[in-house]
Amino acid sequence: MPDSAAILAIGGLHFDTVAQGQAPVQMKASNPVRCHRFVGGVAHNIACDMAALGTRSCLMSLVGQDADGDGVIAETTKRGVDLALVARSPTVKTASYTAVLEPDGELAIGLSDSQ
Repeated sequence: MPDSAAILAIGGLHFDTVAQGQAPVQMKASNPVRCHRFVGGVAHNIACDMAALGTRSCLMSLVGQDADGDGVIAETTKRGVDLALVARSPTVKTASYTAVLEPDGELAIGLSDSQ
């Protein structure tokens, strides 16, 4: 690609939590899981992947003026993505997504907390 190539990704920037069941997931019951938390969102993932490949990458999104917003911005900045088009809102909290997985990795339920 030419040095001037660039990408603008528009969309989600949030924390993902993946909780993988240690046994088959039982609805309406407590389940033993292993949890991992990381920055996600489809647009975030694309922007970071393109930056890792050496393409200038910019992300347009909305996050809250909260600790999670600070966290996703700090982590994404470390990955070389331009966040000049990420707006911070005092009235909207930073979105999150939780995936509960079966032991084999299949999705049991997905929970999106976004406005």
